[in-house]
Amino acid sequence: MMDSFIKTIGNRSEADKWEERLLDYKVQIDGNLAHVWTPYEFWLNDKFSHCGANAFTLAKTDEGCKIVHLIDSRRRTSCKQE
Repeated sequence: MMDSFIKTIGNRSEADKWEERLLDYKVQIDGNLAHVWTPYEFWLNDKFSHCGANAFTLAKTDEGCKIVHLIDSRRRTSCKQE
């Protein structure tokens, strides 16, 4: 699944405009562990495509913060648009 995601990003047309608009964020921290929740809208060539939420889990290491988990949701309806 990750290979497909990376391939899609790597093969996108340079003419395409991708814009992910973060609508808010919530951060929870406990020691060296953090969780970030970001609702978003995704726009393709200035046209609304979909919305959802990103969820990141980060761990603080000696080398800095690292994303250890990333997941998102996607839907085309029930989206609050600006």
